[in-house]
Amino acid sequence: MIIYQCRSCRTVLGTFADGESRIEALLETLTPEERDTIIEQVGDNRMVYVLCEHCQDALNRHPELYDLTSPLQ
Repeated sequence: MIIYQCRSCRTVLGTFADGESRIEALLETLTPEERDTIIEQVGDNRMVYVLCEHCQDALNRHPELYDLTSPLQ
């Protein structure tokens, strides 16, 4: 299973079955460095860490939050 989760607030944004070609194709467009940064294998699942709209908006309004490890828990 592929699970998209906000890297800041940890909200699950979506889940997809392994082998779903559209999602697999999107992940393949990432560079190896990007994949290493945002994708983690956890058991049988691949976790894809992104920012949700709420956290992105908060970081845009308060850029000083980028200095914190987990700014929006």
